[in-house]
Amino acid sequence: MELYYYEMSSPCRAVLLFVKELNLNPVMKKIDLLKGENLSPDYLKLNPQHTIPLIIDDGYVLSESRAILVYLAERYDRDSIYYPNDAKTRGVISQRLMFDIGTLSSRFYDTYSEFFIPNGSNRIDLKKINKLGEAFEFLEAFMGDSLFMAGNVMTIADYSIVATVSTIEACGFDFSKYERVSAWFERCKTEMLDYEEINQKGADLIGNMVQPYLEKSQAMNYE
Repeated sequence: MELYYYEMSSPCRAVLLFVKELNLNPVMKKIDLLKGENLSPDYLKLNPQHTIPLIIDDGYVLSESRAILVYLAERYDRDSIYYPNDAKTRGVISQRLMFDIGTLSSRFYDTYSEFFIPNGSNRIDLKKINKLGEAFEFLEAFMGDSLFMAGNVMTIADYSIVATVSTIEACGFDFSKYERVSAWFERCKTEMLDYEEINQKGADLIGNMVQPYLEKSQAMNYE
C-alpha cells in the first residue's frame, strides 16, 4: 500500500492515525501542498481532483479521507470494531462523518480561510466564530452520555473528527465549555496510538501559521 499525505492536513492525519491503529505499514509519499506538489502531472494522473490523502492498495486508487477510512475498516479491521456490521451503528457513524465534512470542517475553513489565502482580510468574523461554536453545540448534543462519537466504542468517526477538532483547537478556538466534547477529546489523546506524533504535531503546524494573524485580529468572542 502507498499513502500520499501531508502532515498539516487534518484529513491526512485522520487516515494516518487509523493506519497506525490497524498496524499497517504503507509506503509513505509526502505531498507538500505549500509547494504545489499535488498539482504535478504525475499526481494529477492519480487524482485529477488533486486532493490528499490518497491510497493505492494493490492497484486500487482511492481518495477522500472518509472514504479511505471506510475502505480500510472494511478490508483490514477483521473484527469489525471500528466500523461495525450493524446497520444502525453504521448509520450513526456515517452521519458523524458527513457532519464532520459538511458542517464542522466546513465552518472551520470558512472561519479561518482568510489566513490562508492571498490578500485575505486577516480578521476574525465573529458571526463565523459563533457558527463554529454552534457546530460544537451539535457535537455536544450528539454525544449524549456516550464515550465516543458513535457510541461507547471508538470508531472511524472518532479518527475523522479528532483530526478536525485538534486543528480547530490549535488555531485558538476554545471549546472547553463543551464538557462532553472536551472529555472525549482528552480520551482520544490518551487512547489513540502515537497521537502526539501523528496528529498533534501537524495540528500545531497549522496553529503556528494562524497565531501571528490572530494576534493582530480583533478579540474573539466565543459566547
